[in-house]
Amino acid sequence: PDADDIFDIMKFVRSLRKEAWETFQKFKPSSEQLVKVIIHINELRREAWEMLLRIGPRPEHLLAIITEVDPLRHEAWAELYKNKPSSQDLRYLIKNIKPLRGEAWLKLLEQGPTNDDLCFIIKDIDPLRQEAWEKLSKQNPTDDELRFVAKYVPGLAAEANQLIGKKHDEILDKMKEISA
Repeated sequence: PDADDIFDIMKFVRSLRKEAWETFQKFKPSSEQLVKVIIHINELRREAWEMLLRIGPRPEHLLAIITEVDPLRHEAWAELYKNKPSSQDLRYLIKNIKPLRGEAWLKLLEQGPTNDDLCFIIKDIDPLRQEAWEKLSKQNPTDDELRFVAKYVPGLAAEANQLIGKKHDEILDKMKEISA
């Protein structure tokens, strides 16, 4: 049998689980295989987690654990946090994992969110919308970014359109100075 067969035995045949786990470890399981164990076999979760930590989990593995395994959510988050998660990872957490929303938002702020990150937050995350808007409006947003906000967040449309007008007025003033 291969590692996948052994995994199925661990998952579905409780009486053989311990013996199958010993055999599974001899295959030197990959990160993906360990994540499957962590997600699907509660009894072996802690041991598989420790093995995964020794291997060095990739961000996508940590996100899977954060999403699927409540008992390891905060440990997996701490591991992801240490390894400077991408803004995409943080945006995923902010949108989908409410218990980590605040921490993921603070990490995104610490890493310096792009205007694209802020537009995503403004559009999709109501509790963080105003703070993200204030940050975006100070980061020299493009007309397209402001139009995006106006289109998807009617409550901010007037402010976004006002910023567009202000930017255009500033450009016209500079052009007048140059031509004078």
